[in-house]
Amino acid sequence: MTRGRRNMKIYHSFKEVPNQARVLVLGHFDGLHLGHQALIQKGYEMAQKLGIPLMVATFYPQFQSLADPGFKYIMSQETKMKRLEDLAVDEVFSVPFDKRIAELPPEAFARDLLQKTLTAKGLVVGFDYTFGHQARGKAQDLVDLVAPIPVEVIPAYKCDGQVLSSTVIRQLLRQGDVAQVETYLGYPYQLCGEVIHGLANGRKFLVPTANISLPKDLLLPRPGVYAGRCFLADKPHQIFHSVINIGTKPTVNDDPFETVEAYLMDFDRDIYGERLCVRDLHFLRGITKFASFPELKAAIMKDIEMGRAYLAEKYKPMS
Repeated sequence: MTRGRRNMKIYHSFKEVPNQARVLVLGHFDGLHLGHQALIQKGYEMAQKLGIPLMVATFYPQFQSLADPGFKYIMSQETKMKRLEDLAVDEVFSVPFDKRIAELPPEAFARDLLQKTLTAKGLVVGFDYTFGHQARGKAQDLVDLVAPIPVEVIPAYKCDGQVLSSTVIRQLLRQGDVAQVETYLGYPYQLCGEVIHGLANGRKFLVPTANISLPKDLLLPRPGVYAGRCFLADKPHQIFHSVINIGTKPTVNDDPFETVEAYLMDFDRDIYGERLCVRDLHFLRGITKFASFPELKAAIMKDIEMGRAYLAEKYKPMS
C-alpha cells in the first residue's frame, strides 16, 4: 500500500496545528499492521474525495506506558513516522497522553480536541476505538457526537481468520515467530540502529559483531540466536548474511539488559557510528549459559555454520 513520500508534517503540540479542514484517522498504530493500514487507506480515500489533508492523530507515549512501566513498543517512533510518510499521510498529530487528556469527558474530547483544535471534517476509527475519561466513549458514540461530520468505523481486520491487533503482534514477537509477524504487518520486520562499541568479546573468537543501539522501550523478538540478513541504511541493496544474537549474554556477564548484535558473514570493515538494519530473522536456538568460553566459542561456530547453511538455501540464486 506504499504510495511514496510527500513531505509529511509532524505536530508535537496543540498550538502547532494549522487551522484548516482535514480528515483524521485515530488510533495508536503501534506496528502499523495490515489492520492499521486499512484505516489509513479509508482515511486517504475520504481525504481525496473531500480534497483536504489526511492527518493521523495518535499519542506518544501511549496511555499503556503510563499504566505499565514495562510496556514495550513494536516499532520505534522514528520508524513509525517514516512508514506513515510512505503511506501518503500529510500530517501527524503526536502528543503525550497526559492527565489533562485522560480526564477529558468523551463529549469534550470530540468537541474541543477533534472538532475545534484539529478541525476534523471527516473521521476514521477502528471498531474498538475508545476515547475520553476512563475510555467511556466508544466508536459509535463518536458518530453521534460529531454529527454531521462523516465518521467511518472500520470493522475488525482478519487475516487467516485472526483478528489483527498490536497485542497479537507482540505475542508473536515474544514467541520468535517473525515470519507470522511479517504476514500480519504486510511488510518486512526489521530492527535498525546505530552501531556502537560493545565489550569486544566477539573479537576474542575471531567473530567480531556489530552491537546495535535500540530504544530501551522497544519490544525485541524472543531472546535467542537467529539467522538473518543485514544491510547498512545508506546502502539498502547491499545485503549481508548474518547470525544475530538477541537478548542477554549470560556466559559473558549477568547484565539483564537485552541487546542486539550481529555477525556479518564475509564482511570486514569498521562500521561504528553507521546505521545497521537487521531483517529476515529465523530462530536457531535459545539463549544458553555455557560453562566456559571455549564452549561458548564452539557454540558460536556452530551457530555460524547453521546460519550460513540456512541462508544459502533460503536465498540461493534463481537458476
